[in-house]
Amino acid sequence: MWIPTLILSSLPAAPVSGTYVEARTAAVYAGACHFGGQYTTQGREAVLGWHFEAGSHGGVSLAGTDLVLVVAGDQNLDADAVQRKSVLYLDAGAAPEARAAARAWLEQTHAGVVGELVRVETAPVEVGRDGDAFRLSAGSGVELKGSALPERECCRMAYNVWYEPFEAVSGRLVGNALAFRADEPALERSWSRTGENDVFFGAFGR
Repeated sequence: MWIPTLILSSLPAAPVSGTYVEARTAAVYAGACHFGGQYTTQGREAVLGWHFEAGSHGGVSLAGTDLVLVVAGDQNLDADAVQRKSVLYLDAGAAPEARAAARAWLEQTHAGVVGELVRVETAPVEVGRDGDAFRLSAGSGVELKGSALPERECCRMAYNVWYEPFEAVSGRLVGNALAFRADEPALERSWSRTGENDVFFGAFGR
């Protein structure tokens, strides 16, 4: 059942919280020279994932729902004048009203990150973490998995963290991706990366 976004946005909401995972096509933790060398030619894509553990939007519970957004820009996504386009994956395992509410929540709270939404797909989606390990998948074309840096190095050497996550998170950690791939014809982008410190993950709450 399709529920118009305008109706959902006018209904009551309860603060949402859960797990957030983000990966960029540039190292988010690196030495200054490494960061500078990548900034002008890389970091033009990102994958963002939310797993809602509690809360609601428009009177609809989001608990247990997952959401993945693939974003592409014409330059580094942190650049001031970047033009963004995105593909949204809605959780096939969630009820239709929960999918509609999750989309409405994203468009209301992250419109600037989404940019131009060029495609919306309902597919198997998973976003989660197990201690220091994280995972994300959407359909057959998006996969991310890995673990936090050894000994929480990103916390001890915070000056080597060059970006901020697109979602405010608590207990933010930087992760190293054992696999990070995406194939998005609608965005005219495809990539596969391993062994880079290009992931943020932690708990979110709004």
